[in-house]
Amino acid sequence: MSGTQCTDHLELFEVGRQQVTMSFDGGDVVSDAGLLPIRELDRKLGILAEAASRLPDPRSSLFTVHSAENILTQQVYQILAGYPDGNDAQLLRNDPLFKTIVGKDPRDADAALASGSTINRFLHSFTRRECEKPLEDRSVIFEVRRAQTERIAALNDFLIDVFVRTRRQTPAHIIIDLDPTDDPTHGQQQLSLFHGHYDQHQPLSRFVWSCRSRVPAAYRQLIAV
Repeated sequence: MSGTQCTDHLELFEVGRQQVTMSFDGGDVVSDAGLLPIRELDRKLGILAEAASRLPDPRSSLFTVHSAENILTQQVYQILAGYPDGNDAQLLRNDPLFKTIVGKDPRDADAALASGSTINRFLHSFTRRECEKPLEDRSVIFEVRRAQTERIAALNDFLIDVFVRTRRQTPAHIIIDLDPTDDPTHGQQQLSLFHGHYDQHQPLSRFVWSCRSRVPAAYRQLIAV
């Protein structure tokens, strides 16, 4: 019985004098190249670099491979590309486009980006010290809530600084528009509560706007009935 025969191309058919061939020796193909000009603008403004420097990061430098800026950049651009889950990084960490966005050599097979587990630990500020504690001594929920609160406050301050910095001149007057925006949830999401005024299950985001620029954002507590 003969073994499997492999080929690196297939000749399909001709269009006029042109032979149509299917080849399997092409390079890596990416589908999110539209992120590159966004990344270039981001680099010039220094948005993510400065934001990462302000985020509380309790990780020990002895065990840190991926910087806060690299992880934040990777996660933000995954979300922009339509991959919001940290677990999506398992496939995208070797994607040449995302390596380029983070500043890694896309041709270096050993320069993988952060894994989904690393991104989730960073986002929730879950450290090796916490992991080594006995289960009964882990205050995981409190650790997560504290990290989220500290980082939301830091990013809100940062957004205000960005707003001021990107004005051509200091405005004489600033009109603040507080806009609560209802965003209905679907599919019985966990912790989704019913809002009596809007008569639906939803979070209620509160945005602050000035001159069409969004400054901080926060969630308000819901009314459950």
